[in-house]
Amino acid sequence: MIIFQSVSNGQDHAQEIIDQFFEEYFVSPDDAIYNAFATNKWMMEDSRDAIDNVVFQLKNFIDLIGNYNGFEKIREKDLTTSLKFYTYLVKYERQPLRFTFLLYKPSEKWQLQNFKFDDSIDDDIEASAKDY
Repeated sequence: MIIFQSVSNGQDHAQEIIDQFFEEYFVSPDDAIYNAFATNKWMMEDSRDAIDNVVFQLKNFIDLIGNYNGFEKIREKDLTTSLKFYTYLVKYERQPLRFTFLLYKPSEKWQLQNFKFDDSIDDDIEASAKDY
């Protein structure tokens, strides 16, 4: 018997949300964003317009930068035991994008607290150089 737990119920491990996001992103960036935010019932109820706007902006940006070619983790940082920050390089033909995820664990399950994207990869290069 196989039991499948939906992303919308939250995750026991923060990385599961990210992994699920990128599995879905390959097929449908829109669905990936909506399903990641579905881990946080408050965001889906109170911030649906903001999520719709992120999806719209990303879709318009993707139309300009060519085909999707995968992703690579840039950074993962535990801010506390209940708050994690992830940065990913998302590869497209013309240029990369940076995706940032803030995950929060208010009790037992992790949820997406914030998601952003931009093309400011230089910020992470400078931050990484300071780490050395």
